[in-house]
Amino acid sequence: MKLLFIRFYRAIAWLNPNRWRTFNPFLWRMFGVLLLFSGHAFGQEINIQNSPLSLKQVFDEIREQTGFKVLANQNLFSEVPRVRVPTERMSLLDFLEALSKIAPLQFSVHEKNVTFSYTPAKRKTIENSNLALTQRQENDTVKGVLLNNSYQPIVGATIRVVGKLKGTTSNNKGEFQLLVKDGESIDITMMGLESARVVRRGGAVQLVRKERKDSLDLTKVPEVALLNSLKGSMALLLPQSTSSLDEVQVIAYGQQSKRFSTGNVVTIGAEEIEKQPVMNPLLALQGRVPGLIVQPTSTHSSAPIKVELRGKKSLNPNALTEPLYIVDGVPINVIASPGAFPYNKGVSPGLIQDGWSMTGGQSPLFHINPKDIESISVLKDGDATAIYGSRAANGVILITTKKGQVGEAKISANVTHGIVRVSKFPKLLSLDQYIAVRREALHNDGITPTPENAPDLTIWNSSRSQNWMKSLSNEGYKSNVSLGISGGDQRTTYRLNGNYTKNKDLYNYEGGNRVGNISVDLTNNAFDNRLRTNLNINYSNSNTDAIATTFDQALQVPNAPSVFNDNGDLNFEEWNTTNSPFYSHPFEYLLRPNVIKTDNLMASLIFNVNIFRGFDLEVLSSYTKSNNKSDVSIPQISMNPLSAAISTALFNKTDVNSLMIEPKLSYSRYFLGGNLSALLGTSYQTSSTDVNAVTGLFEADDMMNSINNALMKDVSTQFSEYRYASLFMRLNYQWQNKYILNLNGRRDGSSRFAPGKQFGLFGSVGLAWIASEERWLKQHLPKWVSFLKFRGNHALTGSDAVGDYRYLSLYSVLDQQTSTKFHPYDGVQPFMPVAPFNMEYRWESLRSTELALDIGFLDDRINFAAAVNESRSGSQLTEIPIPIYTGFKSVTSNWAADIQNKSLEFMLNAQVIKKTDWNLNFDFNWGRTVNKLISYPGLEDSPYANVYRIGYSTNLIYDLNFIGIDPLTGKYAFEDHNGDGYITSISSNQPGVEDDRNKSYDMNPRYAGGFGFRLYWKSFGISSQFAFSKQLGNNLIRSLAYGSMKNAIYSKSVLEGHWQYPGDQAIYGKFTTTSLQLPTTPVDASFLSWNNLSVSYNLTEQLLKKLRVKSLGVAMNIQNLYKWSAYAAEPEINQGSLIPIPRILVGSLNIGF
Repeated sequence: MKLLFIRFYRAIAWLNPNRWRTFNPFLWRMFGVLLLFSGHAFGQEINIQNSPLSLKQVFDEIREQTGFKVLANQNLFSEVPRVRVPTERMSLLDFLEALSKIAPLQFSVHEKNVTFSYTPAKRKTIENSNLALTQRQENDTVKGVLLNNSYQPIVGATIRVVGKLKGTTSNNKGEFQLLVKDGESIDITMMGLESARVVRRGGAVQLVRKERKDSLDLTKVPEVALLNSLKGSMALLLPQSTSSLDEVQVIAYGQQSKRFSTGNVVTIGAEEIEKQPVMNPLLALQGRVPGLIVQPTSTHSSAPIKVELRGKKSLNPNALTEPLYIVDGVPINVIASPGAFPYNKGVSPGLIQDGWSMTGGQSPLFHINPKDIESISVLKDGDATAIYGSRAANGVILITTKKGQVGEAKISANVTHGIVRVSKFPKLLSLDQYIAVRREALHNDGITPTPENAPDLTIWNSSRSQNWMKSLSNEGYKSNVSLGISGGDQRTTYRLNGNYTKNKDLYNYEGGNRVGNISVDLTNNAFDNRLRTNLNINYSNSNTDAIATTFDQALQVPNAPSVFNDNGDLNFEEWNTTNSPFYSHPFEYLLRPNVIKTDNLMASLIFNVNIFRGFDLEVLSSYTKSNNKSDVSIPQISMNPLSAAISTALFNKTDVNSLMIEPKLSYSRYFLGGNLSALLGTSYQTSSTDVNAVTGLFEADDMMNSINNALMKDVSTQFSEYRYASLFMRLNYQWQNKYILNLNGRRDGSSRFAPGKQFGLFGSVGLAWIASEERWLKQHLPKWVSFLKFRGNHALTGSDAVGDYRYLSLYSVLDQQTSTKFHPYDGVQPFMPVAPFNMEYRWESLRSTELALDIGFLDDRINFAAAVNESRSGSQLTEIPIPIYTGFKSVTSNWAADIQNKSLEFMLNAQVIKKTDWNLNFDFNWGRTVNKLISYPGLEDSPYANVYRIGYSTNLIYDLNFIGIDPLTGKYAFEDHNGDGYITSISSNQPGVEDDRNKSYDMNPRYAGGFGFRLYWKSFGISSQFAFSKQLGNNLIRSLAYGSMKNAIYSKSVLEGHWQYPGDQAIYGKFTTTSLQLPTTPVDASFLSWNNLSVSYNLTEQLLKKLRVKSLGVAMNIQNLYKWSAYAAEPEINQGSLIPIPRILVGSLNIGF
């Protein structure tokens, strides 16, 4: 055991010796605790292959497999002739405890001896599975214990008398008792498990088999088993359900199944997440959740991800659209600092809140190892999210990490390695085509080529042809190593996993990403399962070395000089042919690295006390901390020597801290023929973001390592603090498994509002009717309809999406027009008022209504769901114009503007083939959201008059009305919409009124979705996933000026259909070197993406035994395999990109001991 521990520890330390060295004492102590708790799991184990057996055979197996002596009275063999025993491998102690539950035996263990004794009060006849109880009961009380596949007690199962209001629930030992008269039946149900029905006839209890409705049942599913029965008691095993309707879903503060849900929740399991070789788990959701848009903001692995659920709900153009992210009950969203730069509209820069980031920020989910995730649940409607109150206005994404499971200790290892390459390069003009376009453009402008205006035609080598996009990017790689140990018994379970990932992105001149993770989960049950304690720790360290990549670099002249000279320096000498000292080298960013280092810690501790049956007290306390350093160097070697250059470095540090405590009381019982559950809790959270940004000017490049060497310094600090207090409740009642009522309520208090306005009240009501459980309706439904449910809900939530302290007068040392710092006057730092106070604004409101239908066919093998949702957000927190004589343009306040989002969604899941050796599943989803501003009184006088239009989407872009090409001049012609005699297009003007932009285009996707399949044959598996979207994108063809000293995207229609001579009836304008007003009309950017292909093989049991391992499998996974699209750029990246999303191909080896 010590040798095992030493090898595991060395493997973890190897990931990053310098980083992990400081954690050595912690790791040693943690492993010591795990060894203490799991000693017997590494000791004596037992695995009985056959069942049932005689009691003597069971005792013999114990002796032979463990070496323990068994002591018992000889009469015991006649009292207990045969017994069904667990056939799974387990520790001796777990086996003895399971045996005592299914036989009238008691045991004790002393040293190497096991002593059994018989309990006369439990005289019984042990029978095989599926046989009826033959022993008559002396009274009407039916007692029992419920067990799952691992022979663990089932807590909270519902036991009810059919057709009566009588019922009960199982306690924390899985036990129950209920009065049942002769001829009555009891139904036993538990979320995620197969249901059972037991009938009492003439004093005997008999298990009733459930009739299958579908004729396509080609395999035997795990069945309910009556393990034994005895006078006044019985033991019942409920296996895992095979119906997707009974899958357990993680929801807010609990769990549910699709069968009894009133809200809209979509869950993605660990199996699907692990198949995708991505570094951000959000990318695993692409094409799997209808109504959810997941878009990378760049090709950098650590970059933020744009996530939008069912449309934008705020008028503020810079408002964040991302949902609330919760990991194991702990929110991880970053509180934005006032100076955070919006690299991408509606997307938080995450852990980089200031400075200059080549990656556009860093996603807080970049540090979560996808292999540590058990499931991701997307909470979509008001019923599912209302209990989170104002923080859930944009939806909720719950991430649940893996926990330790009861069983023998298991060591698992995974090694993954593969390549990263460009999936498809955009086609650019060849050298001959480029030169022809340039000469024609100069001719049209009446310009004679000279070394000053056309070095590409007069000086640079005309036989050299370079595709700069291919030169900038090359084949990268991705490597991952993970090692973990997990196991435990009924009292204590544990899981410890270490992971190290290194990948090099596509770009030749950057170092890529390195991430190390270690996660610990420890759960202990004490005092007869009445006290449960869970400790969860996740620590990660990442290092990203990035550079900036731009259109300018990718679209350089094909015959331009090389990037570097023979000495390895930037080739300024050849690039300086224009003799301009201010000429900027297009590849100067290659020598301006952005090094990003982040330490991230998430820790939570849960205490759960079972006060009495069905009544629990749980307290969750959590702490999260993130330290990010983002440094950018601009050395003199990256600057033109003809200019006065000085080295510059930017040092940015962002510290994010969050502390939360959340006590909850929960109660559940069987009440008046149904299951009643109630939840009451309170939550307090304090979060802060502390940003320090320092810019230094240095005399030499070698001095940039320390800010103390700077000739001049500019220091900027920002601090944001957010406090949040809540009281929440939930009441759920399921009557007769047919009618479900769900009530949520929450009262939130936020530090972003003035005293007296800090609290808001939110809630929801949800109803569901399982019509297929109605006897009168069953008679009329076709036999192939196995499930029919109608559900609906209405919710009121809100939002505090407004800056911190906006209700107070705010001052700044920066000029708001130039963003430059005021110089001290006579030693005193001047401040400028930037915002007036307003202590009257309050919470935004969001009302939503959803109606849905869930239907199952062929015994739930095919499931279809349809949902219609409408939400309206009002009391918008926005900027209201005020008289200029106040010294301010606007003030933050509520405005009676309403945004409407209507959604229509479909989901289909089908088990096409279901045999012993064959299994084929298919899934499909489709969603459409229509976003509209339905009212905004005084819009024409507001700061958003140039942004929004009533009756249209809130994600519009405006353009001139293009009416054709002027046949005489070859210029683009546009409509003078406002009739002032000029063609104007000014983004700060009201479109169509103050300028001529009378055309608008909705940039939201019209619809999106995905589909996929999973095929398994024996030990072989193959799965694939596709995503599609109908959308518009930026017109990169028209926006590129053909004829300037830049390359362009190849377009046959442009080369053959552009204007050349007066009188031409062309569809594209003339080639020119000068600035030409171009139409920016969006074009179709729809796509069908083959997101993932996974092929796997697991060794058979026979081979595993020969190799003496518990599991061994190999797999190949390909991400972003292919994309079908007529769009000229990458359609999946927000706003389009010439740099495509890379294709990732990896192979992996998984082994378990």
